[in-house]
Amino acid sequence: MFPDAPASSYTQIRESISRNTPTLLPLSSLRPAAVLVGLAGDEEGCRVVLTVRSSRVEHHKGEVSFPGGSVEPRDPTLEATALRESYEEVGILPAHVTILGRLSDQETRSGFRISPFVGYLPYPYVYKPNPREVTEVLEVPLRHLEDLQNVSQAGRTHQALRAGESNYHFGGHLIFGATARILTELLQILTRTSTL
Repeated sequence: MFPDAPASSYTQIRESISRNTPTLLPLSSLRPAAVLVGLAGDEEGCRVVLTVRSSRVEHHKGEVSFPGGSVEPRDPTLEATALRESYEEVGILPAHVTILGRLSDQETRSGFRISPFVGYLPYPYVYKPNPREVTEVLEVPLRHLEDLQNVSQAGRTHQALRAGESNYHFGGHLIFGATARILTELLQILTRTSTL
């Protein structure tokens, strides 16, 4: 489904996302936050960068998430928040990221409105995770996520899981909630484009 050559992969992803109209949520009582949906890859295909959160963070301890966090007054834009937080959490330099587009906002059970920005990273990349926030950096192949053997439908076994949503399994980790919804949207955009 996804092209192998990195240049064509990221060109296709940029074009696909540019044709998508993301759903933007009003803040209301939600706290604004932004994440980087980092993509890196080589001739074997694209990988998405995720983190395993430490047990020392305030929210979503031990869960798989995108690098990112809350908006701070010094951030001029949501995109700037995603880039700043990615640097602080895993050492991705903003100058190394080429933003490809934006996906739909997601609401978390902890009261955040997450705005996701898709960005290309050079590969391989040397991450420098902040141990206070991140215990592991994962590079998950998009092909792994589209394989239905690695996808399950949420039941009511956990308060963070919404019935009927797709969850993803990778290396013993369960990817669910807002992170899974962002991945699902990304995969749907790429699938829709690749069949045209």
